[in-house]
Amino acid sequence: MIHCTDDDSKLISPNSLESWKSLQKAGEIRDHKGILSVQVEDNQIPNGVFYHRKCRSTFTHKHDLDRIVKSKNEENEEVPKSSA
Repeated sequence: MIHCTDDDSKLISPNSLESWKSLQKAGEIRDHKGILSVQVEDNQIPNGVFYHRKCRSTFTHKHDLDRIVKSKNEENEEVPKSSA
């Protein structure tokens, strides 16, 4: 589902609803088409979502996600036009 490092270890999948929601939130922030396309019922962990532990850690890294959100917010802010 996600692959953003050179990790080639065993693939894992979300083992809890909290883990899935964290991955889903990171997918929304990053606008990741693969994660956004996963359709599940509320409070369900999806089947068939696999990733490397290291890739998930990189993908969900809070500092990086905060930076992306800040950048998106800055892009959406309108710069007031001066009345000359």
